[in-house]
Amino acid sequence: AVAGVVPDDTFTVDQAVNALGFGKFQVKLSLVTGLCWMADSMEMMILAILGPALRCSWHLTEWQQAAFTTAVFLGMMLSSTFWGTLSDKYGRRRSLWLASLLLAYWGFLSAFSPTFGWLIMMR
Repeated sequence: AVAGVVPDDTFTVDQAVNALGFGKFQVKLSLVTGLCWMADSMEMMILAILGPALRCSWHLTEWQQAAFTTAVFLGMMLSSTFWGTLSDKYGRRRSLWLASLLLAYWGFLSAFSPTFGWLIMMR
């Protein structure tokens, strides 16, 4: 084949998607990943709502409120390499399920945090 010329027996991405169609698997995949994306987005939204509320009820200082937000983003930053490696080694499906279960577990536990220190540790 000449550079820039695509042989007739190959597909572009659009042609491949059109040939395969949008079936049950794609609907299920979109639903699962969409729900996980929503859960992650809610984590970010919780920071904006929970920070000022905790500052008033627990009489937190400004640096403690900032530390609460920082702990969440620091956890995301430090664990992203771990989750990528785990996904490559054991599969994306297993890793996504494990991440979702851990998010629900630690989120549930953080709802019962008695002090600021426990909340930081749970988040």
